[in-house]
Amino acid sequence: MFDEPKGWQTKSVADSPLLTDFENLWKQLKSIYNSEISSLAFVEIPAEKKVADEFKKLMKLI
Repeated sequence: MFDEPKGWQTKSVADSPLLTDFENLWKQLKSIYNSEISSLAFVEIPAEKKVADEFKKLMKLI
């Protein structure tokens, strides 16, 4: 099992920064999403807003 970050094995999914601080995390990641993912994809990637909206829908289910 992976050891980093320390203590992750004992935390709940609800403690994930993706769920607790999505807006700030997405602000940091969306430029990388737009620049790097598109160069790796074989098809057009979804718009960043659509990705963020889908994550928000998923978070409501968790």
